[in-house]
Amino acid sequence: MFKKFCVFALLLAFCIALLPRDSQAITLSQADSAYNAYYKVYWNSSNNTFYLTDTKTGIIDFWRYAHCWEAMMDRYELTHDTMNIRQMKQAWTGFNNTNGMGTNWKKNNYNDDITWWILAAGRAYRLTKDTAYSNAAKMNFDWMYSTQCDTVLGGGIYWMNTEHGEKNACINGPAICGAMELYWITSDTGYLNKAKSLYAWERKTLWNSSSGVVADRIMVGSTSAIGGALTYNEGTFIGAAYRLFKATRDSSYYRDAILTMNYVHDHMCNSSGGVVSNGGLTGDAAGFLVVLVHHLMYFVIDGKQNQYLSWVTLNAEAAWKNRRPSDNIVSSAWNNVPTSTVESSSCAGGVGMINLAVLANTPTAISRPKGFVENNNPDHGVSIYQNPAQKTLIVRSGNLPADLWYAITNAEGKDLLKGRLDGNKIDVRVLKTGVYFIKLTGKDLTVGKMFRNY
Repeated sequence: MFKKFCVFALLLAFCIALLPRDSQAITLSQADSAYNAYYKVYWNSSNNTFYLTDTKTGIIDFWRYAHCWEAMMDRYELTHDTMNIRQMKQAWTGFNNTNGMGTNWKKNNYNDDITWWILAAGRAYRLTKDTAYSNAAKMNFDWMYSTQCDTVLGGGIYWMNTEHGEKNACINGPAICGAMELYWITSDTGYLNKAKSLYAWERKTLWNSSSGVVADRIMVGSTSAIGGALTYNEGTFIGAAYRLFKATRDSSYYRDAILTMNYVHDHMCNSSGGVVSNGGLTGDAAGFLVVLVHHLMYFVIDGKQNQYLSWVTLNAEAAWKNRRPSDNIVSSAWNNVPTSTVESSSCAGGVGMINLAVLANTPTAISRPKGFVENNNPDHGVSIYQNPAQKTLIVRSGNLPADLWYAITNAEGKDLLKGRLDGNKIDVRVLKTGVYFIKLTGKDLTVGKMFRNY
């Protein structure tokens, strides 16, 4: 009898091991810790820039700065904490004050560097409606497309604006995505047509329609592309294809995105469907995975590609599990605990994947109550801050009405706290840790905000 029981127990354990993985293993609290460590270690408050390394030295270079900036946007998309809007503005100001060219990015010799900023600024506008971002994106894209795109090699944009020797995936993929952002911002179909034209060229010239592999580049005078698959090129192609599918509903774009996504899933990991191969801790390679993450975030979440959720979670779990114990720093080498210098763009890749997993697996964490209208534009003058130590919310504005009322609800719209604002503080000790919504109403003022209670 005992032997039969042991056999049964072993069979039961085996069957349990085969059950689907828990797709919510990464928690919001872990995402909080990963982002807070990233911000603490890499943010330089003296000039509002990102340090290059975890030793708090240097400034991250031009193109990778854009992706470190987008890590703040990743965080905002997860929590909708207005603190991240302020951080984004500070990082934008710091970048333009220290890059030697302000927002006139054409002084940079590399068109891909410019395009990363066009794409990031378009996303920032979409989240905040701050026209400083959209104006810069439009100005630089219009210049680049009019001067750097021609019919040599059948079309496409050159990698460099100081010499026209090659056309690369790292410029054309993000340029398509940037054009789509501008199309959605302006409703100008000219941007949509530019995106279609660039995509048709990249698909024909650099993309393998059998495997989904995106070649790195084609040299002027050559008839064939060279360079194998890189995670950032695969990512921008997925992002470009999905954006065009979303705008046109042409299923051929969707099929292209899936083919390339499946190539990453099956062939660019330590095993099929495993952890994405090492993205590096330093140098340009340290920025490749964060690019992939940003386009996965758009495709998997906005495109509702739930078939990839367990894989996203697996990678996020690896990144968090292999964080550095001393300071919770993660890297783009998700299967290894960092034992040497980790540059900020490498950390941004790990933080981004963790945010992606939480956002994809727990959409209710950021769902809005029915009828809730959120005002995220800092120009309205009202900001919500939290003082976790005192368990209070602080409402700040240069011109608050004398008679201001508040109502705090959960995601289902249930009223939890309401009353007349006394001074500028609200006692939130009765609220558990989580995401909540506050509506402020007064004379000529109605403001909706999302906040996280700690």
